[in-house]
Amino acid sequence: MSLKISVADVIGETICISVEDGEKLYSVICDGLFSTDFLEVSFAGIGLIVAAFLHAAVGQLLEKFSKRDIQRRIRFTNLEPDDEKTIQLVIAHAVDYYNNRGAYDSVMREADE
Repeated sequence: MSLKISVADVIGETICISVEDGEKLYSVICDGLFSTDFLEVSFAGIGLIVAAFLHAAVGQLLEKFSKRDIQRRIRFTNLEPDDEKTIQLVIAHAVDYYNNRGAYDSVMREADE
């Protein structure tokens, strides 16, 4: 079974710039991954996508799902080549973060002091 998610419908915008909108999409993607085998996440009608949005929408998926699972079960469509590259970078950074979370969190605590 598969599900198509329209980013524009989920966020109600044609630009993907806010973390809050990324959180909305993350929630819908998570629900979809728990309820179906395959997702198509369509960026049709979206004119601008920023990394902060993608970190919120896609990056934090790596806390619950493996990179392999995401790559097998989610297809991102209607993206410009640069946006596809950004998604891959977000996934790579998230994998690194979640694999080394303790070290990252320690550095962040030290920086706050």
